[in-house]
Amino acid sequence: MFVPMLLSLGCPWFDEADRAGVVDVDGDGVLAEAFGGNDCDPNDPAVGGPNVKVFADVDGDGFGDADVPAVKCDVGGGFVADNTDCDDTDASIGGPTSAWPDGDGDGYAPDDATAVTSCPAEHLVPRLGDCNDESPAVHPGAVENCTGGEDTNCDGSVGGDACTTAGLGPWMTNTVDGAGSQTDFAYTVLGRVDVDGDGTLDVVVSAPYGYELFAFSGVDLLAGADLDTTDALLRFDEFQFLMGKGLAIGDATGDGVADLLVGCPGVDDEAEGTGAEVVVVALPADGHVSQNDGSVVADTPTGWFGYSLAWNEDVGGAPALLVGAPVENEFDGAAWVVEMPLPDDEAHAVSALNHGSTSGFPSQGDGYGMGWDVAWLQGSGGDIAVVSDQAGVYGSEISGVVTLWHPEFGTTTPIAEGEGAGIHGINSYEGFGYSLAVGDYSGDGVEDLAVGSIHADGQGPGTGVVFVYNSAAALEGWHDERDADTIFLGEDRNGPRTSPLLGVRVAFAGDMNNDGQQDLAMAAPFAAGLDGEVGAGAVYVAPGGLPDDEYAVQEVAWTRYGHIAELHAGFGLAPAGDIDNDGLDDLVIGMPGWTDDVGTPVGAVTLWWGSQL
Repeated sequence: MFVPMLLSLGCPWFDEADRAGVVDVDGDGVLAEAFGGNDCDPNDPAVGGPNVKVFADVDGDGFGDADVPAVKCDVGGGFVADNTDCDDTDASIGGPTSAWPDGDGDGYAPDDATAVTSCPAEHLVPRLGDCNDESPAVHPGAVENCTGGEDTNCDGSVGGDACTTAGLGPWMTNTVDGAGSQTDFAYTVLGRVDVDGDGTLDVVVSAPYGYELFAFSGVDLLAGADLDTTDALLRFDEFQFLMGKGLAIGDATGDGVADLLVGCPGVDDEAEGTGAEVVVVALPADGHVSQNDGSVVADTPTGWFGYSLAWNEDVGGAPALLVGAPVENEFDGAAWVVEMPLPDDEAHAVSALNHGSTSGFPSQGDGYGMGWDVAWLQGSGGDIAVVSDQAGVYGSEISGVVTLWHPEFGTTTPIAEGEGAGIHGINSYEGFGYSLAVGDYSGDGVEDLAVGSIHADGQGPGTGVVFVYNSAAALEGWHDERDADTIFLGEDRNGPRTSPLLGVRVAFAGDMNNDGQQDLAMAAPFAAGLDGEVGAGAVYVAPGGLPDDEYAVQEVAWTRYGHIAELHAGFGLAPAGDIDNDGLDDLVIGMPGWTDDVGTPVGAVTLWWGSQL
């Protein structure tokens, strides 16, 4: 009975002062958290309850939401003292920053704009540099409109070196006293090849009417000095007409090292009973280059076999070389697929090889036929051989035809009007299929086909057009050129004697601007120059991934015009790869009309570096 009596009587010696000493140890009048209070520090009488105003920081960017305030003992636990977050759901957006009004909505404000401190808002941007705030097409990084008389990329210049070949380099030139032609050096060029095995990409240049071929060292090009043919690391001269008109790279010998494949379609050796051929120049693994080393892959007494070449690493389990012969069968032309590697390095008659070929598309016999240009296209049903025919007739028009077929080794595939699959031009003698290129222009992971049509009506009669078929791999049956997904119209830059001929060369240049897309290079080698120079030529690089549409080529592409008359810039055109290893692909440009100091046409090649876009 003793304990219950104590409980009922209470504890008279434990008064209110004693109780306060337990629940409020520091005596600041704020109960400790253990006793239901919110004393920020129960042992410091100078620190009472919460008195710091804070704001919720949901996205953790250090800026708080003014609409979610709180009073805390201190910052932390998802609360900060700042209340200026412009968007508390996006960690990439903090508080107000300096911005400038952008009048034309191109993302840039003029340098004389007055800064404001603001959250992101329409027409308030964080960048200056706009040199025309009334035109959204004018801003830093815009494609320079070289013909509009305005500094569209705000680099301080209008035209000049930024728009002409004069601003490119270094240059590789022919020598006047060389054995080769003095008018066609750089007619055909090739990049993405390491000729000497030193780990740096080199450039191959042919003079097909002068019987010579040269390779220039990428290391020498990176040194920045201009070169001539006496500086070439490889000179190959077999004195064969049109030698080097067709060029390709592939391991034709099966030794694990890529070889240089050189078409010699104009060979005429009746005594030996041979004619056109392809020569393998073995490239060394040890960096040693022989000056005149070559073996014949295959030959045929007719047809200009080797006029065009395309290599494929895997066609039905074996590498293969696609070869165009555009004057075979009385100019109907033919295309051949030669299985690689060859069993030895001796000469082989084409008819004796395991091959597939086309017999030719119907032709009028008054032009070069099937095999004018060739390419490989990866399709869902296997590899497609793409072959152009300049003399091909569809219906009643000699407009040019591009055939698409699945070759098989050991078979001959005749292609005739209405059979197979392909694309044809629609106007007489428009030259549809003069050039071909394959690459993923649309950025969807599927290869696309670019086709040059040099006499088609672009921005003026006969100025040339380049068609891009994003769905080419899935084409069934015959289509005409108007089924293209993207169309580039040639400029109306006619000279007194010729049209510009956009599409004489097309090439997928790689990614020249580091946006992850394949860019498309196109040449109009007879276009007038920026200041009207006759035949100066023009080279255009259209950024990959443009929406499907029809474009005036100079309005969407980076452009370089030839800076002297009759330069014919772009007659040679090829992707160079990333020679300088800066993450940007480069472009090789051939200019067969380049003249030396005394005015003799000798030809030249230069590089358009990706960093110069």
